[in-house]
Amino acid sequence: MVLKDREIGMLKAFLLAIVGVIGLSGASFAQSVAGSYYMSGTGSKGQNYGGQVDIRMLTDETCEIVWTYGTAGSYSSTCMVNRNVLTATYKVGDRPALIIFHVLEDGTMVGRWSVIGYKISGNEFLTPRRGN
Repeated sequence: MVLKDREIGMLKAFLLAIVGVIGLSGASFAQSVAGSYYMSGTGSKGQNYGGQVDIRMLTDETCEIVWTYGTAGSYSSTCMVNRNVLTATYKVGDRPALIIFHVLEDGTMVGRWSVIGYKISGNEFLTPRRGN
């Protein structure tokens, strides 16, 4: 099948429209992660933890994330959203750490974290606090 110049132009326009829609949906999706979440997680030794997480968008892609662990205090860091993935860096003492969340359609986030260079890792789950 040989496409004519006009057909190629229409195909390019169609593909650009699809890319534009995907790009726009990514930006609006990124903004939808802002809010408060119930947090629960499991550490590398099987210990459970919980608390609250608050996320505030700074730009279309960057954000601030604050973990609050009851009386253990709170920790603030930076994060980035790309479509349905949220990543954040933070420190455990003086050791750098990373968490990567998969953002589900209902706003729930399923994450995996690790302290860089150590055999310390775990899972974390964020559930949107409705009505805030």
